[in-house]
Amino acid sequence: MKQIIISETAFKKMKQLNAKYSNSENGGFLYGRMNPEWLQILDISDAGGNARRTYTTVEFDHEYLSEYTKEKIKEELYVVGTWHSHPAGADLIPSSIDYSTMKKINVYYNSEYYPVFIISKISKEEFSFSIYKLDENRKILKIENWEICGSGE
Repeated sequence: MKQIIISETAFKKMKQLNAKYSNSENGGFLYGRMNPEWLQILDISDAGGNARRTYTTVEFDHEYLSEYTKEKIKEELYVVGTWHSHPAGADLIPSSIDYSTMKKINVYYNSEYYPVFIISKISKEEFSFSIYKLDENRKILKIENWEICGSGE
């Protein structure tokens, strides 16, 4: 399984966005670069100003994400996955809706260049997350091989 490298900047941004929407789900895209051996997460997006957030779901602001993605492509950063938060009290295990979303996104990638899916939360002021991927049989696998590094560059 490839190594996942999360930049300190992207990690801090995810933590801040979790805290900002601690009573509802939030999320967005993961931006970075990848090859068959590693995947770098160098930035993340928010769900957007017109996103709909509830305790159990987040519906992204597609116009915002489209514009944000265009800007990231100019920086040679590409969508390498998605992230979303679960509210305090929930676990970090993908729900059936999460699994459905993973399957829909996964079809746009080949098995060597697979996307990753992060589920995060803040509980008792402690930030935590888990990283997942789908294997070739579309089974959810938790990725344990990750690290947080400087800027990621």
